[in-house]
Amino acid sequence: MITAIPQAIKAQLEFVVPARGSVTQEIPIVNNSEKDWNVKATLNFESKDKNGIFSINVKEMIVKWKTTSNFLLMFKPYWVSEVLGKLTLNNNTTNEVYEYDLKGIGEEPLAEDHIVLIC
Repeated sequence: MITAIPQAIKAQLEFVVPARGSVTQEIPIVNNSEKDWNVKATLNFESKDKNGIFSINVKEMIVKWKTTSNFLLMFKPYWVSEVLGKLTLNNNTTNEVYEYDLKGIGEEPLAEDHIVLIC
C-alpha cells in the first residue's frame, strides 16, 4: 500500500480598502469526488497597530460531494494600517492543504457625509 501526501497549494491575496470599509473574498472549495469533504480553516494574522482585522465566516465546513462551497474571507481596516496573515484550509478527507498568504492595506477613509454650513 502506498500513501501519497500532496504538497500544500500556496497562493497570495492582497486587499486594499479605505479605512472603516470592508471587502469580502469568496474562496471556493470544489468537491468533484464521490464523498463529502470535511474542510477546516485556520486564520492567523498580526496587525502592528491593531487597526485592521481579517475574519472568516466559519472555521469548519462539510463540502458535499459534487458541489462547491465557499469560505468567506473578510478584511476590515479600522484605520490606516497594514495587516499580514495566513489562512490555511485543511481538507481532512484528502489531506490536501491550501495556504493563503494575506496582506491587508487600510487606506485613508472615504468621505462619509456631506455637510453644508451656511454662515
